[in-house]
Amino acid sequence: MEGLAIVTLVNSVIIPICLFLIMMGMGLTLVTNDFKRVLKYPKAVGIGLTNQLILLPIIGFALANIMPLRQSMPSGLCSSYCVRVALPQTYLPI
Repeated sequence: MEGLAIVTLVNSVIIPICLFLIMMGMGLTLVTNDFKRVLKYPKAVGIGLTNQLILLPIIGFALANIMPLRQSMPSGLCSSYCVRVALPQTYLPI
């Protein structure tokens, strides 16, 4: 296989299968108490959603403006912070 064919195979077959297995595994671990906990502690859910949807994009935008980066880097930093499944630990190694 050529390099481009391997990349196409990975992108179109292997990655979707891996994502399916990961998501299925996470979904199968959910129990009824997990959903009850969301209703029991709505403040915690609201704080988490607010931080994820509002605070993280603001942090990404601020970091992109503060740090001296090449021309294409700020847009990647902002967009990766705006992705809802992105973990900030991935971008801020401690």
